[in-house]
Amino acid sequence: MQYTNLTLLENGKDAFPIILNEIDKAEKSLEINMFIWRDDEIGNRLAKAVLQAADRGVKVFVSVDKYGSVLEHLEESRKSFFHKKTNFSEKFKIWSLKTFYPEYRVKVKYQDEISELYEKILAHPNIELEKDTFKADHSKYYIIDGKILILGGINVEDKECGVDEQGREYQDYMVKMDGEEFVQNFKTKWETGENLSSEYRFGVNSKRVTPYRFEMEEEYLSMIRNANEELTVVMAYFSPMKKFVDE
Repeated sequence: MQYTNLTLLENGKDAFPIILNEIDKAEKSLEINMFIWRDDEIGNRLAKAVLQAADRGVKVFVSVDKYGSVLEHLEESRKSFFHKKTNFSEKFKIWSLKTFYPEYRVKVKYQDEISELYEKILAHPNIELEKDTFKADHSKYYIIDGKILILGGINVEDKECGVDEQGREYQDYMVKMDGEEFVQNFKTKWETGENLSSEYRFGVNSKRVTPYRFEMEEEYLSMIRNANEELTVVMAYFSPMKKFVDE
């Protein structure tokens, strides 16, 4: 789906070919912020594209949320691309989730090994990697050459391209935005909370600033309040927060 300089990407089948193509075309810079990055087919394909970009001289910054390591080792391939080791707290969380959720109790033991590709990325002079920061913000975005922003809910994992280990079909989205103005407005809002213009406006939830900003809560409530004829909510998680139920 195309609206001028915005492109809606549905699921990994749509998103990853475009993401990989844009990384292949990157000339100067590449920034990736990810919640989950698994050591599976799509995880390795994306990592190879990142390494090839760095080999071309592209300056790469990759940030992978340490909070996601629990889910990386709990679900699907149970292999994380960047979080090869878990600490005591993470091991306890994984054990607890396996105890309370039977679907996580699998008999197959997966070997999470350090690959040559992983080591090359860690050692590359053009790649800066942030993988030990506990952010818990679930954000996923790509910025290519400061002029393309790909933003949305798709993690780097095979199940985004079809079904998960239990056969459940995945439904997720990203939006590709072409234009430096999108990147500038997004990064400014992310870093300072400021809206540079009313035309390019982003709502941000950020735990990296004080006080913690949770702007999307009010955006969602506003949309519910302003609905006149029809309201459709499609959500992976819906906590029965009183203010949402009341609205």
